[in-house]
Parts: sequence; C-alpha cells; structure tokens
Amino acid sequence: MDDWYKYDINDKILTNLERLKYNSPTEIQEKVLVYNTSIVDLIIQARTGEGKTLCYGIPIINYILNNYDRNEEVSEIAPVALIIVPTRELGVQVKNHIKEIIKDLSIKDNKKTYYNIKIANILGGFAKPKQIKQLSKYEPEILIATPGRLWEIIENEEADIMKKFARLKFLVLDEADRMMEVGHFRELKLILEYIYNKVKKESSDNEEDNSSNITKHKQKMIDGKLYFDY
Repeated sequence: MDDWYKYDINDKILTNLERLKYNSPTEIQEKVLVYNTSIVDLIIQARTGEGKTLCYGIPIINYILNNYDRNEEVSEIAPVALIIVPTRELGVQVKNHIKEIIKDLSIKDNKKTYYNIKIANILGGFAKPKQIKQLSKYEPEILIATPGRLWEIIENEEADIMKKFARLKFLVLDEADRMMEVGHFRELKLILEYIYNKVKKESSDNEEDNSSNITKHKQKMIDGKLYFDY
C-alpha cells in the first residue's frame, strides 16, 4: 500500500483501496495520479482492465473529501464532476466502481454509507422522471451521463442542476472515441458548448462583480458627503 501514499490521497480512499486489495497502482494510474491535486487537462489511453476509472475517480473523490464539509443534507457545491460515457452499461459500471472507493465501513446507516457523497446516473434506457427527481432532490456532486439523455434534460430545462455547470471542477469524457462511433457526436458537441457558455458567463459575471467591488472600495465619506476616488 505504500505506493499509494505518495499521491496525497485522502485516508478514507486509502482504506477502501486496501479493502479492495489494490495493493499498488497500475502503470497508467501512476502516470496520472502524480497530477492528483493539479489543475490540468489529460488525455489517457490504456488497455481495458488497466484501471482508467480510478485515474479520474480518485482525484474527484479526493477533491470532494478534502475541500467540502460532508455533513450537509443537500450539497451547495454540486455539481463537482460530470462523467460522460457512451453507453448506459458503462455508466452503471463507472458508478459502482466509484462507490467502492467511498464506502464508509464504520457506519451502517445507508444514508451515510458513502460519506454523504451523492452520485447520480443520467442514462438512456432508464426512467427519466426518476432521474430528474433524484437530480432535483439531492443535487448530486457527481453526475454520470450518456450524451443523449443528458442533452435531452438540458435542452428541455428539466433539472436546475444543469444550470450550475459553471461549478464543475472535473469534466471526464470516458471512451471519447467510442462516443464518436455510436453517433453521439452531435449531443456531445452541444453539451460541451453549453458548459463552455456557462463557464464563460460565470467568469464574465465575476469580473463585473470584482469591478463593482473595486469601485465601492474607492468610495470615501468626507464630512458626511460621499465622494468617489477614481
């Protein structure tokens, strides 16, 4: 287990890696996890079974555990991560894989089993009303979605959490090449444009707020009168 410690991974994750008998990282995980706490864009290519899911799953969970209080019932920071996958089968697999590294074995209450980190699947082939209800009620920190279903919910404005995509800290395209093959390119392109526009608007609004704050700080009160110092 010593090999995992050099990547600045939260103890809760390390406990689960040991439970799962992941005694050391794979070659691709070693190459990726050196960026565990960095702000970078990565393209990862490896064979099936090399552990690509943990390459992004560990940094996402690590970020949430290290930066946010897990006591709140409804998250005020969601969504933190969006993972886009080509098929619902892969979406279910990714969710189950990530949940394995956040099990709280010391607490048996189901509501606290995963350190109150909420993960939601937004996948075609499953009941959409149930998915929308989960999004609205719990505002999950991690969303795992197929492009078609995700874009359908965005386009029809069926879940407010989609309007908060400027908060995203992680955007993962799992098997991006496969998504092109199965005809999801149009929805994927629209989703990425939607996220880009949300981030751009948020950045623009922050710049305006900062400008306003600077102006306020320059105001002076002299003899009961308000003056502006430019």
